[in-house]
Amino acid sequence: MGNKVVIFGGFDDGERVNHVHLFDADTYAWKLLEPADLKKNKAPKPRAGHSATLHEGALYIFGGKDDEN
Repeated sequence: MGNKVVIFGGFDDGERVNHVHLFDADTYAWKLLEPADLKKNKAPKPRAGHSATLHEGALYIFGGKDDEN
């Protein structure tokens, strides 16, 4: 996304997470984002090993493993 990178999920201290972070390559700053669906309790389950892509302002997440594999 220009000079910014959006990252979803992964591991934090050995546990899968569903956090969304934005990295700005111009400022080398990280920002924790709160997607609109989190407010609606529709966030994807925490996962790792997935693929994700941005398309027309939306982040799409495919596959990966949640805590139940």
